[in-house]
Amino acid sequence: MRTSTTLTVSLIALSACSDDSGSTPDDLGLPPDATPGDLGVEEDAASAPEPWLDDLVVAGVRVPLTPSFAAMTTRYSVIAEETPDDVMVTATADPALSITIDGTDATNGEALTLDSEPGAEIPIIVSNGEGDSRTYTVLYMPDDFPELEVTVNEPEAATEPIFVGLRGRSYFLALLNNDGVPLFWQQMPDQIYDFKRHPGGEYSYCLRTGGEAYSEHVILDESFEEVERLQTVDLVHTDVHEFHILPDGDRILMAYEPMVRDLTAFGGGPADTVEDSVVQQVTPEGSVVFQWNSWDDLPYDESLRGSSEYAHVNSVSVTPDGDWLLSARGHSAVVKIDRETGDELWQLGGIGGDFTFVDDPFGNLCGQHTAFELAGDRILLFDNGQACYPDVPARGEHTRVVEYELDHTAMTATLVWSYDREGAYTRSQGSSQRLANGNTFIGWGRGPDQLATEVDSEGNVVFEIEAHDQDGISISYRAWRFATE
Repeated sequence: MRTSTTLTVSLIALSACSDDSGSTPDDLGLPPDATPGDLGVEEDAASAPEPWLDDLVVAGVRVPLTPSFAAMTTRYSVIAEETPDDVMVTATADPALSITIDGTDATNGEALTLDSEPGAEIPIIVSNGEGDSRTYTVLYMPDDFPELEVTVNEPEAATEPIFVGLRGRSYFLALLNNDGVPLFWQQMPDQIYDFKRHPGGEYSYCLRTGGEAYSEHVILDESFEEVERLQTVDLVHTDVHEFHILPDGDRILMAYEPMVRDLTAFGGGPADTVEDSVVQQVTPEGSVVFQWNSWDDLPYDESLRGSSEYAHVNSVSVTPDGDWLLSARGHSAVVKIDRETGDELWQLGGIGGDFTFVDDPFGNLCGQHTAFELAGDRILLFDNGQACYPDVPARGEHTRVVEYELDHTAMTATLVWSYDREGAYTRSQGSSQRLANGNTFIGWGRGPDQLATEVDSEGNVVFEIEAHDQDGISISYRAWRFATE
């Protein structure tokens, strides 16, 4: 049965993404002729129309203007004090220009005191009296929102918004631009996972609700309004790790389903409880059209996990030929499942692996996440670096993103690309995504200070963002880039 939950929602008005004429997109989908200014990032000052501010200062906050002020950057955030007080905004421009702050006429270069509440959006409009104006927007974020710091932002970085489910002192969904400023945010009552966009334009996240059912997946429409919550069908459990809405409307959900099994062959009892990884494909009407269970393909005695939850499937993706690619962290293996028959087609890594690793200094997978099949029989995944088979002591605590090319005749998996960095070890969670521009976007999960990193094909960092709150690092189970149109 679905648990009823009350949400605290704050949708950031999209007028802050407007162009200089004041036009506003109907939703977060940017028009084909969108410019960097539509995302609140820098544009060429020489080609930008007047007017603009020369300076913008916000006082009475814990975290000051983010990013640092630049005349052609129009979207910013600040974070409130733990005990919020008045906010003072000072806008400076050419004396011939007029300025309004949150609807009030302001004196050029003098502070205007506002009684805004955290969660507010503060517009600053500078006008030249001839019908031309430019709007700057400051998001006044709650005191428990993480401090986001973009440390690398090169021109080669993608511009699609960044999707994260931030978990630290509090829980937030956030859609970020490349300055680390929210385009959308929503504070949540409990832990959230895997905020993303689906091919049909819907958004979703997973909310931990507790109890045996554990969680439910929340679908949002293109305006980020909740339209549906759902769980697995005729199963006890619903898992947080994976959820997809397929182009035909069907959904893919997961469970770690408690099952009573005879484990005497493995040194256990005749009626022990284990947790099978179960993957369902369900129609919008709630009919199960396909179901796969790990007990049939992932032998209990090949698990490297050492617990009753032996397979720990943590990602499911649809391959170009319509089958399923599963990451079984408990077996340190990736398996491909025939979507029509449910049969295992092959296994990469683990004790029962079918492939020999080539040109890989470690020759194994270790507790991986987010396996995807790319064109050319290539596999991309986030290799965390625990529960390795075979064990390679020299590897140590070593997380990497790897891409293999599979040869199904020679049964080899050749390492063709990888990325790692000193000290970036992720004990759990994490993600990797090949972007349309050829770069790879990495979410570090419960790992280093970095929240997400984008690297090019040569391994050069072209974008990186960190997230901290007052209690330490704020993490995101996964981090994605998706176009929003």
